[in-house]
Amino acid sequence: MHALLERWKRLRRRWKVTILVGALLLLLAPFVEVEEVEDESGEGAAVVSETTESPAAATAEPTEIATRAPAPASPEPSRTASPTPTAEAETFAEFDESTAVVRIVTKEHLGGQAQVYFVDERPGVDFYDLAIQCMHAELDRGLLSAFCYAFSSMADFEHANVDAELGGMEHLCWRARFSIAIAGNTGGAEDNNAYDVSGCPGP
Repeated sequence: MHALLERWKRLRRRWKVTILVGALLLLLAPFVEVEEVEDESGEGAAVVSETTESPAAATAEPTEIATRAPAPASPEPSRTASPTPTAEAETFAEFDESTAVVRIVTKEHLGGQAQVYFVDERPGVDFYDLAIQCMHAELDRGLLSAFCYAFSSMADFEHANVDAELGGMEHLCWRARFSIAIAGNTGGAEDNNAYDVSGCPGP
């Protein structure tokens, strides 16, 4: 009876060891990977190796975004120099007082106001810029106000029918104008929208 009892105790200890080993194998299974190596005969043999990675690291897929260095910024396109103006482009020209066909000065008691109608037939000139220069020329004379009108041809000026005593014109054939009033406010126009409908003959 005593021998049977001792045998029963030994069997229980073996079962406990077996169960403990099986439980350890189940716990270590996620950390064990199988590598395929080639032996001398050329046949693959399974080799078991332990990994030290955590379960989360073993299952997570690596992300390329987290390790990729930011792409360098693309350089801005180089700016090329603007092309040289063509012959048709407007060119700078100085105002010539001799081009004034009609010049009227009124309101001397208020500081003086000039009306200047000038003709410049040079090709490619900026009539608006010439009108501004004309205004400054009158201010340099000591006047407080000036109204300057630029014409591109004598034909346009004659068709405009300017009143040489009071100023003003019958047909709006000027190309550009600029003015400064006695009060100091300025204004002008680079283009004349009424030119094409005023019967102006042109250059």
